[in-house]
Amino acid sequence: MKNVFIIFENQLIRVFFLLTLLFYSIFMSYLFFNKNEKIILIGIDNKKTFRIENKDNSLLKYEELNFVRYFTTLLYNYDKSTFENNVGKATEFMTDKYWSNNKKTILDLHEKVKNNGLSQSSFVYKIVQNKDLTYSVFIETQLSFKSKDKIKSKIDKYEIKLSLTKSQRSESNVWALAVNDIKDMKVN
Repeated sequence: MKNVFIIFENQLIRVFFLLTLLFYSIFMSYLFFNKNEKIILIGIDNKKTFRIENKDNSLLKYEELNFVRYFTTLLYNYDKSTFENNVGKATEFMTDKYWSNNKKTILDLHEKVKNNGLSQSSFVYKIVQNKDLTYSVFIETQLSFKSKDKIKSKIDKYEIKLSLTKSQRSESNVWALAVNDIKDMKVN
């Protein structure tokens, strides 16, 4: 009878321990998800998992910079064989309003690329955040084109001002950002 009591006592201790762990995990989950801050995103790096609760988080800023660099690289690097892919992808990150206002300009550029062998390569050498979701991107471009059976080339530097807006996060737009205005100016 004593052995049965010891077995019952051990089982009771195990059940009590498991119930304690269960209640502790429920309580901690409740505290984690019911804070007043709104969770924007769950971030994961090589050391930990963390909640992103405000728009000033360094991971979100880094994500915005990556978007700006990616978009600019797509839009300002093309030739006859890559225009549709690169600029086509870039247009997917434009707001509908911006795309509809600038569709003719982009299609005219496509014709010049197809018919005149126009090509452009560029690299981003500086990105500056001006204020929330507006950036100045400084690039150096090399524009090449055919002129009377000769290929001419010129190198210029530009400041591109991008104005961004939030959009829906999706598989094709992991940044949840869209471009709603682009202005470029030649700089020395």
